[in-house]
Amino acid sequence: MDNHFKNHQREIIEKVPSPLALISGSWSQANILAEKLNKGNCEVVITDELPKSGKFDYLYLFGTVKDAYDAYLKLLKKNGRLLLIIRDGSQDIGRLKNLDNIKIVKMDDPEIWDGVELSNILLKISLTHSVNNYFNIKSRNSANSEPMKKKAGFKDNLKNLVRKKSEVQALSQVKVTRRISSPLLAFLIFFISAAVITTATCGWYIFTLRHIFGNLSDHLKQGSLTDVARDVSQAKEKIKIAKTMYKTSSIVLFPLKNFSFMTDLGQLIESTDRMLTVIGGTMSLAEELKAANHSYTLTGFTFSKSNFSKLVESVNGLDYAAQDLQEKIISSELPFIPKENLLPAISEARQNLTAVKELVPVLDHIFLVNESRTYLILFQNNMELRPTGGFIGSVGFLTVTSGRIEEFKIMDVYTLDGQLKGHVEPPEAIRLHLNQPNWFLRDSNFNPDFAETALQAEWFVQKILNQKIDGVIGVNLFFAQKLLETSGPVTLADFNNEIVTADNLFVKSQLHIQTDFFEGSTKKKDFLTALSQGLQNKIAGENISLIKLTQIIKNSLDEKNILIYLNDESSQQQIERMGWGGRIFQVSCQSRQKSCLADYLFLVDANLGVNKANYFIKKSALINKKINVNGQIITDLEINFENQGSAAYLAGGIYTNYLRLIVPKGSRLISASLAGKEIESTRIDSGDYQNDKTYYGMLIKIPELTKSQLSLSFLHSDQINPETGEYQFYFQKQPGDKAYSFNLSVVSSKMILAAKNFTSASKEGIVYASDTSVDRIFTFSVTH
Repeated sequence: MDNHFKNHQREIIEKVPSPLALISGSWSQANILAEKLNKGNCEVVITDELPKSGKFDYLYLFGTVKDAYDAYLKLLKKNGRLLLIIRDGSQDIGRLKNLDNIKIVKMDDPEIWDGVELSNILLKISLTHSVNNYFNIKSRNSANSEPMKKKAGFKDNLKNLVRKKSEVQALSQVKVTRRISSPLLAFLIFFISAAVITTATCGWYIFTLRHIFGNLSDHLKQGSLTDVARDVSQAKEKIKIAKTMYKTSSIVLFPLKNFSFMTDLGQLIESTDRMLTVIGGTMSLAEELKAANHSYTLTGFTFSKSNFSKLVESVNGLDYAAQDLQEKIISSELPFIPKENLLPAISEARQNLTAVKELVPVLDHIFLVNESRTYLILFQNNMELRPTGGFIGSVGFLTVTSGRIEEFKIMDVYTLDGQLKGHVEPPEAIRLHLNQPNWFLRDSNFNPDFAETALQAEWFVQKILNQKIDGVIGVNLFFAQKLLETSGPVTLADFNNEIVTADNLFVKSQLHIQTDFFEGSTKKKDFLTALSQGLQNKIAGENISLIKLTQIIKNSLDEKNILIYLNDESSQQQIERMGWGGRIFQVSCQSRQKSCLADYLFLVDANLGVNKANYFIKKSALINKKINVNGQIITDLEINFENQGSAAYLAGGIYTNYLRLIVPKGSRLISASLAGKEIESTRIDSGDYQNDKTYYGMLIKIPELTKSQLSLSFLHSDQINPETGEYQFYFQKQPGDKAYSFNLSVVSSKMILAAKNFTSASKEGIVYASDTSVDRIFTFSVTH
């Protein structure tokens, strides 16, 4: 790709994004509506089915009420607009009628319409303000659109009452005026008083709802169980008052008991009460767990099968109650309900609950086993990056029996390696570039597939200690940093009361571990043990939020800062289904479309410079994919390195990186250069990796305080042919590597590619800015 296009691409990516519109459902002329939206400076995505993720400013949905409801909750941006087009007039639109910024059009078959005419009508309805949000388009030739009949709500019924009252007054004026009788006057006073009570009940409930979610949200995030329990107790008292007021007013106003105003208020109060009850039960369980393990840190912590079942039940109950309240608030006609504040808070709470629900089965597989199990913990220092996360400087042994942690001990890896007997042949790159004729546990994570690395580490431990290992867990410094962010500073009494924080973790670790270190020294083990013990004490002693801890663990698993391998096959399958096993992705399409071409790229760094240069390395990348007239895919990859460190400070220095490029099997490396100088083919090794990939490995060096660019070009082994309907590109993240930005561009000489699961920043070709915080999958439709 020429420099002009590169510069153009970067400029586009930096622009403020245009409004994003989604057209979803079955309408063959959707492209006409898309073109009109494009002229209005909108980026448009067209799909047959609702996407699973994304946020849109405008949604045009040819579908069902249920689709619209789901899209409103998951896909519509705040203050966005949704237009639902339905053909079946029998659908119950009740759950949509009170949603903000949504309009509904009932019409006949859209396929019989002129595309331009229908597009203009839909745009006019969706983009212009109108009191009415329900439209009935009778036919293509009809000039008028009539509003759909809406179920009478409280305001409509009130208008009818007023109208009837006016008619009675008019008739009474024609007749002889009569004095209002005392019983009627008493009834009116009674009726008005009851209405005032109902209004007060509504106001009290809304005030209570604001108070509940304001305090609960803050205290849950802070992890203050005591404050949460007090919030729930106070809220229950307020809801009790609201229920009493509502019960009184509903008896007095029994003629209005079926009005939406009354039913909505009653349902909201009941839903809130139900959710508070479940929260209270969950807090009691949390207090019970904490009290049972108050005197323990990690060793001795017990999580019984009974508590596990209670936790699952509580989490499911909370999620159900939160969903129920969420739906009640959305469908409510009550005035002044602060939906814009309440709904995001409930949505965030449900996301946190989802994190717990996903994590709980993993805890079950690791801890809740009847027999004793020992897990090997690999402490991977990702400031000296290795394929699965970092250099293995220390290891831990975690022994668990029936939910109870029996033992946790840390050992320096050099202590174990010193006990290894015999010669173990290392991988070629370690032998050549690390000048190491033997293979040790500390270098056992050279295979980027964590399952393979785990088995290799188990083999070393078995050979050295003759100890059976039931699984391997890899953790890196990023996970420790996140824990410190939550716990706050940790004071290490055995290290002159050294204070360790999330910001200085690496610096303190280097000062205490590397300074005056020699093989056989216990400094590294002692420091890590003290830090681990300090974190455990802090988390056990402080009001640390269980939700926060759960989110940290789940995010660390998602971002590959924690990797898990379990020898039990069924347990490992569960881990891998969640994407937490650090496995190498197979080169295959995830979509069901048969005519899909899969592409793949995995960049694997291995710091072989015996330093901590990765702490000072900054990276960015540009991935340009060019598809020629024959359907061949040529990838130009540029990786920019900046080494900000030096050997004089914190074990920085030259970044000696054995980099592997892993691509679909049979793909051919066309060219490679570093800092503008060609890398000779004799300095590049290659071979098959697993059953469906090829790797190219090369040693590159980035000097201290310099910038350098690595340029690689390779040809995909397969090509897009006339039958190909979809192209999918998978970019895999390396565990332990700092997240860096990359720009992806795709241009084609002949066929038309359209982004399916993301929005291009350019109308000419496909341009997208992303990062490497997680694995990325890019899907494109292909039109010939």
